[in-house]
Amino acid sequence: MTLLHGGRIAGLIGGLLLSIGVSAFAQQQAGFWEPVGQILGAGSLDGDIFKVWMPRNDFKVTIKAQQIPPQFSLESWAAFKPLGKTSLMRAELVLMQDEVAPAIDSFLNSGIQVTGIHQRLLYESPHVVSLRVVGRGDPVALANTIKSALKNSKVTDKPSTDAIDAADAIRELGPRKEAIEQVLGMEGEITGSVLRFAVPRSERIVEGGIEIPAAMGAASVFSFFATDEERIATTGELVLMAGEVNYVIGVLRSSGVEIAALNNCFVAEKPRLVCVRFWANGDGETLARGLRLVFDGIRAIGKTSSQSKQK
Repeated sequence: MTLLHGGRIAGLIGGLLLSIGVSAFAQQQAGFWEPVGQILGAGSLDGDIFKVWMPRNDFKVTIKAQQIPPQFSLESWAAFKPLGKTSLMRAELVLMQDEVAPAIDSFLNSGIQVTGIHQRLLYESPHVVSLRVVGRGDPVALANTIKSALKNSKVTDKPSTDAIDAADAIRELGPRKEAIEQVLGMEGEITGSVLRFAVPRSERIVEGGIEIPAAMGAASVFSFFATDEERIATTGELVLMAGEVNYVIGVLRSSGVEIAALNNCFVAEKPRLVCVRFWANGDGETLARGLRLVFDGIRAIGKTSSQSKQK
């Protein structure tokens, strides 16, 4: 029989209590957001952020005759951060052109702020637009506001009827999935038929005295999708500091990537951020190398800027 030292026993007990505490906190959080999920659809927790994804499954979008899956830049999302008994809500909604004005009117009438309107892709048919909003208040009321604003659209949390499952997606990408991950130096997540990556900003982003976490838009997000046996399409949004923008655009263009949009990420955030959206369809490893250069350059620019401030 092995005797445990008192300190080790205390450590084991402490770890057990911490595990129980974390589990209880997760259950408490899940219960807090359950009414929101009943309104908008099943969501998931990322720390204390509750996030719901709502893909556009009601119409087919093609880019140069290639149909793209809903998870490839056609997903709306809404994220909620607890603030005591209230919450902060941020959402990005993928809308048809004729859905934009009614949604804006509905949000404004409910006291929700519109923070951005921009295109997402290039060459897509029909054309889709992103609408970004932010609000603060009772989470159930905020969820109902989103649902009301979307009454004229068919945004849904239901999975696509023609979606490819994760196993099929991995088979379609084949060894290219591992090759892309190796080039990027990070592991992606398969969602539907898409390989998705997220890279949070290292800086603390704050707006209105409240920190903006990665799950609420303070992260670069990009995806890959196999269009045939040789080519892979990529699209995404890079969240950048002002001094990084033209370096990133230059790297993307030299890698054969087209720029779809250059727009604000938020409205009054500190430090100021700029969002660059991109699109390309070609050799997956070549596109991944371009994105690797983007993030290597961002780190180098950040290091140089930090050293300059210390002088």
